[in-house]
Amino acid sequence: IASLLANAFLCTFPPQGSDESSDSFPSINFGTLYSSPLKNGKAAKIKCILHYFDRVIEEMPVGNVTYHRQVLDDFPEWEDLSIPFKNFTIHNEGTIEDNADGLLQVDFANKYIGGGVLRYGCVQEEIRFVLSPELILSRLFIQELDDNEAVFIIGSERFSKYKGYADTFEWAGDFRDTIPQDSSGRKMTTIVAMDAIQLTGSAITQFSPINIER
Repeated sequence: IASLLANAFLCTFPPQGSDESSDSFPSINFGTLYSSPLKNGKAAKIKCILHYFDRVIEEMPVGNVTYHRQVLDDFPEWEDLSIPFKNFTIHNEGTIEDNADGLLQVDFANKYIGGGVLRYGCVQEEIRFVLSPELILSRLFIQELDDNEAVFIIGSERFSKYKGYADTFEWAGDFRDTIPQDSSGRKMTTIVAMDAIQLTGSAITQFSPINIER
C-alpha cells in the first residue's frame, strides 16, 4: 500500500479504466493537492500524508487491508419489517474516528470515493481519509458508486491527530493506533463508504420514503 501511495504522491499513475470508463474513476494522483492556492486545509492534508510516509519509513506496517464493494439489488420492504433495533445507543459527543473502536464507521461519501480529499474538500470524508491514508488507495480501483452500492474497507490504520474542521482543519501530531488485528491480520476498524445525498430545507425531508429507500 505504501508503495502504491508513493506512486500516487509522485503522480505516476495513468488514467484508470478504458477510454469509455475513465470518467467514472476518481483521480488517484496527488497533483491536484499541490496546485495553488495553498489554503490552510490543503496544507494540513499534505502534512498528514507526509507524516504517513515518515511513519512507514520508520517502520513499515505489518498486516492486511481489504476493500470490498457491496451491491444491494433486493431491497427490504421497510414498512413491513417488525425486527426491532437491539442495543441501540446514541452519543451526542465525540467523533467517529475517536469514539467508535470496534464499531462500523460510516463514511458519508461522495459518489467518487474520497470526495475532495485530493482537492479543497476538508470535511468528514476527506479528514477521515488523510488520517488513514490507506483509505486513499481505494480511489485507484473503485469506480463511481451507484445509489445501491457501498464500499467496506477493513484494516486501515490511523496515523495522525487533528483539530478543527473544514477551513480550520489542522494536523495536530502523531497518532499511535492500538486497535488489535483480526485473524486475517487486519486492524479491527471497518469503514463503510456510501454516497450521501445533500438535503436542504426542512430536516424532516431525510425521513421521506424516497430518501430512505434511496
